[in-house]
Amino acid sequence: MACPVEKDARLGDGTVGLSTLAAAIHPYPTPGEINEKVAGAFLSNKIFSDRVKKGLKFLFHLKGRACGGKT
Repeated sequence: MACPVEKDARLGDGTVGLSTLAAAIHPYPTPGEINEKVAGAFLSNKIFSDRVKKGLKFLFHLKGRACGGKT
């Protein structure tokens, strides 16, 4: 599938040349990366809280016991 670019940047077969892609300026960070960073900053305190860590440690400890692992 050809990239949507101006008509003069297309080659005869409808694809974009490598030099055209290399010359393109891509904004950084992308809106998706910005949203990911904001969500990560907002949720990281909840995801990595002591309460969650203790709960996961408890659950994995139980799994180890049920499977015959060492306690």
